[in-house]
Amino acid sequence: MKVIRNVQKDGNICTPLFTTLTLIKDKNEILFFNEHRLRHPLGICSVSEDRFFMSLRDLSKYLNENKELKIVEGDNTLFIKTKEVIESIVAYLDDMYLIFKCFYPSKLVLKEITFASRWLSEAGCKESENFKKTINGFLEPYIVTDNVIKHNHGRIGILRATENLHDYASGFFVEGVENGVIIPNEKIHPKFMGKSTAFSYNRFILDAFSNLYLISYYADRTLKRILKEEYNFILDGSPINIDSSKTTEAVDYINQTLTSILFEDEYKKCSQVELVDGILTIRTPADKSFIKSKFKGTSIISMRMIISSDGITRSWRLPYM
Repeated sequence: MKVIRNVQKDGNICTPLFTTLTLIKDKNEILFFNEHRLRHPLGICSVSEDRFFMSLRDLSKYLNENKELKIVEGDNTLFIKTKEVIESIVAYLDDMYLIFKCFYPSKLVLKEITFASRWLSEAGCKESENFKKTINGFLEPYIVTDNVIKHNHGRIGILRATENLHDYASGFFVEGVENGVIIPNEKIHPKFMGKSTAFSYNRFILDAFSNLYLISYYADRTLKRILKEEYNFILDGSPINIDSSKTTEAVDYINQTLTSILFEDEYKKCSQVELVDGILTIRTPADKSFIKSKFKGTSIISMRMIISSDGITRSWRLPYM
């Protein structure tokens, strides 16, 4: 899947949905957010994206400032910052349904329904259902991870991989347990060549940013279909100038954070984020040329792991070893 944002063509490199909502922010005849006691849909989108960009910035800054990964026992800072990126992505997905709901009058469903996705289903919004099927196809690892952390005592183990030229990659895995042994949760980290796997932070931050744009792309496509079907409203595709500094700053943080190593199973899975001459390219999975320019084939010669002590568990499985 590829998303391209071009300043010359689009007027900005903001997410597609944010751009569309800016274009229609004053179209009061198709907006019902007040009836639902919600923010304006552009406000929902803005707050949700701000949370994500802030979480990505905070994680990137922390990784940059702790390149030696000197983490003391009981320090949960990296866990908290990683968890916030995951939660902000899942929250952004949930907010898409609230945005769709803003374009339907409240009289369509008179009973109280807490979740916007269920309200839309009750209102007969087929486009919302199609959006859910598409999104869940590639966002499932984030949704599962979020649920495991929130509801099933999911903690993360921190990894530090080094190869023979002293390049390194930090990473993590969401803990699972098998016969009393702490292992990477295999619903989130499937095995590769018989070995347990994990996420490098190189892949994680690229994937997180890409997923934001992919969610926005599909949400934007869904909203435009809703507008056409419900109101015969079609945008003319004119470029609109919007401040894109948050996106530019996020890409800068990503590039400053990336090291030169991916884990063994990630070379064909990692996403691509490039900003060149006002053109933002997002691709999942990445082009081979992008991977070669950012990451080299490597042989990991050492891997160390930091996990939370519980005073009882004595066995664990080290990924990739």
